[in-house]
Amino acid sequence: MTTRHPSNKARKHHFLPECYLKGWAGSDGRLVEYAVRYQGVAPRWTAPGGTGYGLDLYAMPALGARSDALEKQLMAMIDSAAATALDRMRSDEALDDAARRAFAALLTTLLTRTPASIEILKQKLEEWRRK
Repeated sequence: MTTRHPSNKARKHHFLPECYLKGWAGSDGRLVEYAVRYQGVAPRWTAPGGTGYGLDLYAMPALGARSDALEKQLMAMIDSAAATALDRMRSDEALDDAARRAFAALLTTLLTRTPASIEILKQKLEEWRRK
C-alpha cells in the first residue's frame, strides 16, 4: 500500500522502481531486502513496493505547488514505459525501438536517482531558487 500525505500525494518514491524489483521476487511475490538494522545487517522479506524507496524522495519543496513534478511527470513516465519493456523481456518477447529506449532510460536513471544524488539536486535547486 502506498503511504499518503495529508495532501493525498504518494510519499513513497522508489529509487529502485517496483517494476524492476519484481524481477527479483519469488513465486510468492516477495524478495529479500538486506539492510543495516539495530542488530547489524539483517534480511527482511518484503514485496517490491516495500523496499527501495524514500519518503518524499523526489519532492522538491523549492518548486512550490509543483513539488511533485519530478515524481509525477518524469519518474512515473520512465517507470511506466520500463515496466512494459521489462514485462516483454521477461516473457521473451522481442523489443521494438520504443521498448529498448524505455529500458535504456530506466538504466540511465538508476545511476542518478539514488537518495544521495537526489539530495544534491534538491540542494542545488534551493540554491538556485534563492538567487
